Amino acid sequence: MSLFHHQYEAAAWLAANPRAYLADAMGMGKTRSLLAALARLGDPKALVVCPAIVRGHWRREAGDMRIRNAQVVSYDTIVSGGPPLMREYLGQGIQTLILDEAHYLRHSSAKRTQLLLGPNGYTQHIPRVWLASGTPVPRPPGELWPVLSRVFPEVVLKRGLTRRDQFVAHYCRTATRFFKGRVVEKVVGVQNVEDFKAILGEIMLRRTASAGLPPVWWQTLDVEGAVAGALDARLQAVYQAGGLEAILSHPEISTYRKHIGLAKVPALAEIVAEELNASSGRVVIFAHHLEVLDALEKRLRSFGVARIDGATSQKERERRLDAFCYPSPIKPDYRVFLGQQDACGTGLDGLQHVTNRLILLEPHWVASQNEQYAARIARTGQQAPTVFVQQVTVAGTLDDGLMRQNERERGMQLTMGTNA
Repeated sequence: MSLFHHQYEAAAWLAANPRAYLADAMGMGKTRSLLAALARLGDPKALVVCPAIVRGHWRREAGDMRIRNAQVVSYDTIVSGGPPLMREYLGQGIQTLILDEAHYLRHSSAKRTQLLLGPNGYTQHIPRVWLASGTPVPRPPGELWPVLSRVFPEVVLKRGLTRRDQFVAHYCRTATRFFKGRVVEKVVGVQNVEDFKAILGEIMLRRTASAGLPPVWWQTLDVEGAVAGALDARLQAVYQAGGLEAILSHPEISTYRKHIGLAKVPALAEIVAEELNASSGRVVIFAHHLEVLDALEKRLRSFGVARIDGATSQKERERRLDAFCYPSPIKPDYRVFLGQQDACGTGLDGLQHVTNRLILLEPHWVASQNEQYAARIARTGQQAPTVFVQQVTVAGTLDDGLMRQNERERGMQLTMGTNA
């Protein structure tokens, strides 16, 4: 099997730890690391639970690595199957449970969390449990409690923490905010940082770009666009008064985000067309709204567009991605890849072989989401020394201001628990 050194290290670490959290940075090939760990243990009966969108990726990788005893199911399947499905799997003698994109389990009340982590859930009956996520520490960090208390209870019990409210009080830093006409306490960060990092160090293996991935260079690309000035001004006032939480819950926010996305299309399409006319290269663009993708696809259609959105079937998704990443005379000639962010944020591999540049036409206002998108390019197999991510904004707008705030936050991010 073909693995990088850091993947061999991860496989050995996982095989030696029956309860473990692989938290390598996005794009470092956690799937292969986990499968290699199964191989080291002799290919035991395993159940892989993952988002539906990455089932095909897991199955292909398992086939490539000749793992025969791993069943791959989605979180939705776990929920729809309920306790009867759990009894069926347990009756098969499953010895290893892999929970991919484990940040999906941050809400204690969610059905998937209850079924997988609850008092009588899967993790209480299966001896070996491995979790994986490139974004393991949620904001707020109190959302890590379901995983800690059920999969790694010893790390919190020895600190005298038996309830979520105790954990939050001890590790979460709060601040007073004005929200929806009232004063509320909001979690704004971590306190008792060294002890919190110690907890993560006990359960996680995390390596970052320094372990072999190229650095990501974030750029803001300002374009001209016709923006509804009155709406933008109203929402900027809301943001100043209540912060990002107030903006995200505002009734006009969906209209605004779609409007500003469409406003960027003409200028970006012109820029991309000039580049493609002047070279033989290809370009990758992510956006959020279908209407924005439609408008951009119409303007760039002459260059050949491979598009993946939420309505694209798994079979067609694989065909379009293959044709774009591995061109040949018998495949469609695609020079533009358009991806809907929700459909391409995870489980998309191959773009790193084509380009070291990603354009986010509608960058997310939460920085960690944009990092997830960047990991489609900045991942194992990328040969360029640097990856460039361009976030498109209209100068002077709320959208532009939030992107610049993201840049400041990215520079101040705390790197949580690592094992080199």
